[in-house]
Formats: sequence, C-alpha cells, structure tokens
Amino acid sequence: MALPGIAGGAWLAREHGRSAQRFLIALAAGFVTRLVLAGSAAFFAAKAGGGAGLALLFGLAAGFVPLTAFEMIWFVRARGAQGLGTEPRG
Repeated sequence: MALPGIAGGAWLAREHGRSAQRFLIALAAGFVTRLVLAGSAAFFAAKAGGGAGLALLFGLAAGFVPLTAFEMIWFVRARGAQGLGTEPRG
C-alpha cells in the first residue's frame, strides 16, 4: 500500500493546480489501485485463514483509511474556495 500511495501522491502533487480532469484521473487511479490491492490482500488473507484476516484489517485500518482520509481533507482544504475547477464560468 505504501508504494502505490507514494506514487499516487506524487502524481497528485504534480497535477494539483492543473486541469481538473487530469487531477481527477490521478486521484481516481491512485484510489482504485489501492482499492484493488486491498481486495487482493483480502482474498489471499481469506485463503490463508487463521489470523491473516484480522491482521489485514488492522493493517488497512492503520494505513489505507488514514491515507485516504488525509488526501480527501488535504485536497478539499487546499482547493476549498476554488473547488476542482469544474464549476460553470459566467
């Protein structure tokens, strides 16, 4: 989760302030990548059995949830008054 989070965060930082479409694509790609990895990890944890599922939940709670919440809060706060540039002009 850390590597896609760092790569996605770097992409988001590069796109921040540019075209809204490019920024939203970067945001969605980073989120979907981590979501797919979380789903894959859940599949393999269920297959492994034992305490792997509980360990996965604790790991996701410690890494995935805070990172996603931080991104959402950061970009809403940073772009708050301006939105994402998708408002109609006029």
